[in-house]
Amino acid sequence: DAVNLILIDPALARGRIIDACAHQYEQGDVMHWWHPQEGVSRGVRTRCSDDYLWLPWATAEYVQKTGDRAILQERAPFLRSRPLDGRERSRYEQPERTGETYTVLEHCRRAFALYKARGTGAHGLPLMLDGDWNDGFDAVGSGGRGEVITNAEPGVLEAYRAKQINEQHEKQALRSLLGKRTETADGKVLAVYSNIGKPADAGAVLDNDGEGVGLFRTEFLFMDRDTCPTEDEQFAAYKQVAEKMKGKEVIIRTLDVGGDKEIAYLHMDKEENPFLGHRAIRYCLDTPDIFETQLRALLRASAYGKIKIMLPLVTTVTEVRRAKEILERLKAKLKEENIPFNENIPVGVMIETPSAAVIADVLAKESDFFSIGTNDLTQYTMAVDRGNSKVAPLYSPLNPSVLRLIRNTITAANNAGIPVGMCGEAASDPLMIPLLIAFGLTEFSVTPSAVLKTRKTISLWSVPEAQKLTEDVMQAPNAESVKAILEAQQKK
Repeated sequence: DAVNLILIDPALARGRIIDACAHQYEQGDVMHWWHPQEGVSRGVRTRCSDDYLWLPWATAEYVQKTGDRAILQERAPFLRSRPLDGRERSRYEQPERTGETYTVLEHCRRAFALYKARGTGAHGLPLMLDGDWNDGFDAVGSGGRGEVITNAEPGVLEAYRAKQINEQHEKQALRSLLGKRTETADGKVLAVYSNIGKPADAGAVLDNDGEGVGLFRTEFLFMDRDTCPTEDEQFAAYKQVAEKMKGKEVIIRTLDVGGDKEIAYLHMDKEENPFLGHRAIRYCLDTPDIFETQLRALLRASAYGKIKIMLPLVTTVTEVRRAKEILERLKAKLKEENIPFNENIPVGVMIETPSAAVIADVLAKESDFFSIGTNDLTQYTMAVDRGNSKVAPLYSPLNPSVLRLIRNTITAANNAGIPVGMCGEAASDPLMIPLLIAFGLTEFSVTPSAVLKTRKTISLWSVPEAQKLTEDVMQAPNAESVKAILEAQQKK
């Protein structure tokens, strides 16, 4: 996956915040500059002013055309542009203009800060350009490798252009999988769902032949506005997705606010460590007016499609029971009001904390399904701040401890007879997929543009082959050894 930086003309940038964007680029693992006023690519040639440009993960022309916003919303704490304050800005240095390669994870404090698409990526990093570069420069970047190369030699530029063309051809070849079942080489049927953040994204799921919505991030309905969405507004959004998916499952996560997702009008307390603080299900259970409004909207929308409710950041059985008690009370009220809803609407848990993974067998008795969120699960298991470049190398789902928690969760779900999916980035990682097949994962939820590629990777592996590989992997002592084994046996 690649990152495309959309850069506004510097004449428009001076003295103002730029509403620009960075996102996954369909043409492959190559970053290039885009000039929206001209509507054409400038290749790798650009200019920028001495004013810094804040480039958030936000909406852009490309995303509007494709509807593929899921990967942006997974990686972004904000949808609006905002300036850096003095303390934040002082952490960034102007990169040397003569530098050759900036490895993102080692130099994320530099002005060229890219989000690494997978592996040991640092979530939520700002993308910004800062410095006196008015005379222009050449640059080419790789989202997959997490690098930006300045003043690249012509041969390097040509190599990246050739890579773009090759990946375009690969994407075209994947279209042959449209309408095909997702199954392993020996015929085990699985499913590839998609992650979305707003109702319009459902179109991209269907266009890419997603078999359902594995994660609808509802917090983005609460962002970019001044007040909480009303029950009717939320009902309309959920109903729209349910109807658009035409009978396919839609897993909707309740409000996951806090951590890196700040919503000003909620007036949440500032915390020294917000990722371990009052967020997600904890916040919702303590703010019943917001939580109950959302649950009522979800119940009402369940009459129009196969909606499932998913609870985020669960750490105890008590949290699940409290949420289900509230839901039952709301069901009774809706019955009194003669409002239709699915009385048996499934309620599941997002397994994204070590505590939840360890007691997965207990949670399975209280849940209708599981979905594993590998992004947070990896962060919490490894005690790693995903935005801290000094410890970012530790952030990998290939760490044996993370793999064991994933296996434990899937095993518990299978033993309980409930579906288990994965909605983190690892679900589309070709190195991870055979392990997930062997563990017994039933649903892979990925960004819409990765549906067909994930389906292809699944089709390359038989269950016995995946199990044999997994036996070797689970004996490895560290993430580096795991990765070496997987890369040596990777199928393409």
